[in-house]
Amino acid sequence: MGEQVVRREDFTIEGAPAEEIEAAVAGLVDAVEEHEPGTLVYAWYRHVDDPRRWTVWEVYPDQEAASQHFATRDVRQASKPLKGRLDHDGGVSTKVEGIAGKGVAGMGLGPRASGLPPGDKVVVRAEFTMADAPAAEVEAVVAGLVAAVEEEETGTLTYAWYRHVEEPNRWTVLEVYADDESQKQHLRGPKVREASKPLGDLIDFAGGTGLGMQAIAGKGVS
Repeated sequence: MGEQVVRREDFTIEGAPAEEIEAAVAGLVDAVEEHEPGTLVYAWYRHVDDPRRWTVWEVYPDQEAASQHFATRDVRQASKPLKGRLDHDGGVSTKVEGIAGKGVAGMGLGPRASGLPPGDKVVVRAEFTMADAPAAEVEAVVAGLVAAVEEEETGTLTYAWYRHVEEPNRWTVLEVYADDESQKQHLRGPKVREASKPLGDLIDFAGGTGLGMQAIAGKGVS
């Protein structure tokens, strides 16, 4: 699958009606869809508890594609309605390998979608450190867990495991749930519980965030 770049950006957007901001975001996503074939995932989420706050998930096949984001005139033009309204609250960019996942077209695991269904969702980013073990063994365990989630958890919309290239023991998991109840049901099915058992001896939980968000527009997220 090769190295990829995963980026998370956090913004505060103020100074315009919600509908106007949504239209600007949708227009920008459409431009990225048309003019940035190297942008695999580009998804905007609005925080439910604080609608001024937004999180953007981005996935690129390599650093070159990441550097080309916003390089075309059409994408820069589409971003103009948001200029002057965005406060950048921070972000992180990590070079990773996509290992297994559900619901992420950028990993070749689902159809492209130029629009995400609206509604409150729970978006989670989890960070793990794995104990020393053969890479093939860890990958097989992760793939088995993802397959069980695919089978049992219809409310889990995205569940994607990425291994960090520069620190192969570190992993990031991107998760999107249809609602709070779906997130609570994660890892409770019998097949998923069974598939997750081997990870008990391998994982050191390093941290993560979980937020209620509303999907507004996106590319590459089924």
